[in-house]
Amino acid sequence: MTKSFRLVFLTMAISLSGFAQKTEHSNLSLTEADASHLLPGDRKEIIKSLNLSNEQKIKLKAINLQNKSARAAVEADASLSAEAKKTKFAELRKKHIEDLTSILTPDQLKKYVELSKNKRSD
Repeated sequence: MTKSFRLVFLTMAISLSGFAQKTEHSNLSLTEADASHLLPGDRKEIIKSLNLSNEQKIKLKAINLQNKSARAAVEADASLSAEAKKTKFAELRKKHIEDLTSILTPDQLKKYVELSKNKRSD
């Protein structure tokens, strides 16, 4: 249950690339490994520490809502096998990560990755 919630949040935090700004992130990237281990409270704490602009907060909320509805649609689709659902959820997680990455500035992304790794090592 906890893993599901973690994945839902992470996926929600990243799935709005259509609304997201494009930024150069040099060699930094956010991966599932960086954030999937985080508890919801940890993730909220990290996001809060990034000092997101109002625009970024709006985009993050939209990303989360879009991801939540996409995950609910997959979950409700009785025509999909368990394996197909697993694949769809993996695709949604990947898109969510890409979307989250696209709304963060390079400095915010660097800080998110560092804080995520620190939390993981705790």
